[in-house]
Amino acid sequence: MNIEQFRKTISQEKNRKDSLWVRYVIRPVSFYVASFFKRLGFTANGVTYLSIIVVFLAFILFLLESRIFTIAGAVLVQIWMILDCVDGNLARVSKTKNPYGDAIDAMSGYTMYGFVFLGLGMVAERDSGWLNHYTPDYFFVLLGGIAAVCTLTARLVFQKFATTEYKLKASNRQLSNRPRRVVYFVDKNIGLSGFFMPAMLITVAFSFTQVLVVFYAIYYLAVLMFCYLRFILKVQRTNLT
Repeated sequence: MNIEQFRKTISQEKNRKDSLWVRYVIRPVSFYVASFFKRLGFTANGVTYLSIIVVFLAFILFLLESRIFTIAGAVLVQIWMILDCVDGNLARVSKTKNPYGDAIDAMSGYTMYGFVFLGLGMVAERDSGWLNHYTPDYFFVLLGGIAAVCTLTARLVFQKFATTEYKLKASNRQLSNRPRRVVYFVDKNIGLSGFFMPAMLITVAFSFTQVLVVFYAIYYLAVLMFCYLRFILKVQRTNLT
């Protein structure tokens, strides 16, 4: 199967929803990788299962006290991002896209969110940056854990609220799409599939992962607080309390 067939499966809407990093770097590479996996006989779900294994391998490499292993772990995170596109490419080409596949894909994403920041917290703890002089032991491990917990909680809160809105059939009436589009665009381009990816490679390669971990602990804590405030205010407006 040639590369053009995979390219044609990406709609303009989906292309717009991708972060800039995915659109211009990861997605083009994923077409070639998808073609390779297709020739090997992989299914979309098979690639997703492989991506979950890649997450755990990256986490293990982050735990090992070697710069080479740490850089290899960062490369595996990029490979995970590619595989996250590949499974969708295969599902669309083979017309096997279904809700269960989406659920497995989400499982892979949640696994990455849970482990990547904790692993990077361990890496940051070992880095000999200037922040070490002002922080207690295991401070960056704690920040990595905060980033992981906050991003997972924010996503779970958002999904639960979205499900509730769907059940009430009130999403279009009670919330305009413009704020959603703005928030979605910002998170896509700053979060795990956006700025985080090149920033992680650079900070890991030059041993200043501490800055990355501090930034994303603050960022995802702010995202979580925003989700809480947004949904609490919305509940108050709808008089459903």
